[in-house]
Amino acid sequence: MEFNEFITLNIEYWNKYFKNLYTKIKKKEINLEEGMLLYPNIMLFTETDKHFILELFGAQRDFKGLKSKTNKKKGISTNIYLCQFDIRDHEEPFLNLADTRGSHFRNLWLSREIDYESLNKRFIFRDIWPTKLIQKSEKNGSLFAFGENFRSCYIDNCIIVNRLEEIYRIKYVLHLTIIGKSFSKCEYLKDISRNLESPLETSDDLTGIHYIKNESEEDHMLAGQFANLFLVPGLRETTIGDFLEKNPDFLRRAFRTLSCRDVLYQKELKWIEGNPYPEKSIKPDLLFERNDGCFDIGDLKTPLLDKGKITKSDHRRRRFTDDVNEGVAQLANYREYFSFQKNRAYAESKYGIKVSEPKLILIVGSYENVIQNEVNEASRTLPLNCMVIDYDTLNLMYLSSFDAR
Repeated sequence: MEFNEFITLNIEYWNKYFKNLYTKIKKKEINLEEGMLLYPNIMLFTETDKHFILELFGAQRDFKGLKSKTNKKKGISTNIYLCQFDIRDHEEPFLNLADTRGSHFRNLWLSREIDYESLNKRFIFRDIWPTKLIQKSEKNGSLFAFGENFRSCYIDNCIIVNRLEEIYRIKYVLHLTIIGKSFSKCEYLKDISRNLESPLETSDDLTGIHYIKNESEEDHMLAGQFANLFLVPGLRETTIGDFLEKNPDFLRRAFRTLSCRDVLYQKELKWIEGNPYPEKSIKPDLLFERNDGCFDIGDLKTPLLDKGKITKSDHRRRRFTDDVNEGVAQLANYREYFSFQKNRAYAESKYGIKVSEPKLILIVGSYENVIQNEVNEASRTLPLNCMVIDYDTLNLMYLSSFDAR
């Protein structure tokens, strides 16, 4: 099966499955335990050296369709995708799927031995996985291995905890499909039929859907999905932006302390005056509407998972790396756009966007590469009202907004 065929087939079948299930539950043709269902809204496709991967992301109460995204990172392996670290020399794998077809992991915690306190410093989560498969080892590497004759496996509602020395990363897996490239379309369709058309008797039988008992669990589910997404190796910021747009409560809640009441995404604004260069328009990733009706401006970069730090040089010359400075320069360009009256008038008439003394918010980096005192030193060179927020901090801002309710 070709990669494009794998994508097309899954888009069709998963959308049909969720639409049908959502309709039946709304009509009370299917009755599950008390609680709520949360549906995905992003499907991410990845082609590795030997396999095709599909993973579902998101957590919304209503099903409104799945947006298809492709991870175009070159040279990624299935082990790196699952392990989340670029580790070439692996410890003996915990789960060897040498020649398997249809292996199914459901409602499990999968890890090696870990330090729970260290894990919780980065990821505040609720342990909802009653069954734990823990390898008695503190070594690094992927928990999975795949043989030459591997055909397919499926992972539902599992957490995979990965580590590289003292650094932890987690995958909150809602649903993940892995198939070998030689797996035929006919055989894969049989797998899909078996997985998606089985009878539903309890919430444990759900595939690709979160089942939660209260709103507090909903908060943690969405935060877990966000962490899972931004830790995908090689992911582009456009996919992160799509996730945030599809799950709009996330940013509204996270930036509530900054008086944010709404967020606009990727609004194209034409240069009417002030720009002598070929750029015909700007398209800020994020525009945060404040309580006073004016907007702050945001830009998304990646978490830079392959970078040890987002700063460089010593104390007296501390500055940000080029990746960060590129984002800062982009934000400065957006602010300059709004310094011209005709541009402001156009933005307000087109989208109702008013800008006055905007904050500039750059989202970049992660817990692993942000050393706060160095970031504070490098921030001395930032433009007025410009701030840098890493993805882990953003996730905690979201969770903290519910603690403050």
